[in-house]
Amino acid sequence: MKIICINTSNSATSTTAKPYYHLRPDTAMLRNNETFFVPEFASNLTAQFATVYKINRIAKAIEPKFAPRCYTQISTAVIFTAQNLIVQNQPWDMATAFDHSFAIAPLFVDATQNITPTATINNENVEVLNQQEDVNNTIAHLSDFMTLKIGDIIAIPFTDTINVDIDDTVKVWINDENKLQEFDVK
Repeated sequence: MKIICINTSNSATSTTAKPYYHLRPDTAMLRNNETFFVPEFASNLTAQFATVYKINRIAKAIEPKFAPRCYTQISTAVIFTAQNLIVQNQPWDMATAFDHSFAIAPLFVDATQNITPTATINNENVEVLNQQEDVNNTIAHLSDFMTLKIGDIIAIPFTDTINVDIDDTVKVWINDENKLQEFDVK
C-alpha cells in the first residue's frame, strides 16, 4: 500500500500545473483517532487537512475519464510535516515520512456523495481552499509514473499549511454533520 500525498504549493495557483507529490510509508499512518505525539525533532510542526481517495483497482497510464472507476471510497486525513527540518535543508523524507505523520479517519464514505469538508483546531475553523485539485486528472497523472494498486491512498489537501502545537485538538467533519476525525496533539 502506498500513501501518496499531493502538494498544493505549485499547483494551487495554476489549473494547468501537474501535481507534485511525495510518498509516505504505511508506518506513517495514525489510525482510529489516536492521540498524535509530537516527535522530539519537530520543533515547528505544521498540518494540512486532506480529502483521501482509496484506490479499488489497478491503474496504469489511464485517461482522466476512466479515473472515477479507480475509487469508490473517500475520507479525510491530517498530514503532519516537521517544517524545521525542511528549513534546515534536511531530506524531505525526514520531515514528512516519520511514524504517525498521516492521521487518517477511521471511516470512509461513498465517493459518489458530494462532500464539503470542515476542519477545526481548538474549535476555530480552518480556512478551506477555494480550489481543490481535480482528483480524476490527479489519478491519471499519477498513473503515468507508477502503478496504482488496490488499497493505495491519495491525499489531496483542502487547506493551506497550519501550525500545530502541543495540546491542540483537531476535528474534521464532512457536510457539517459527520465528524470523521477528532484527536489531540500531545
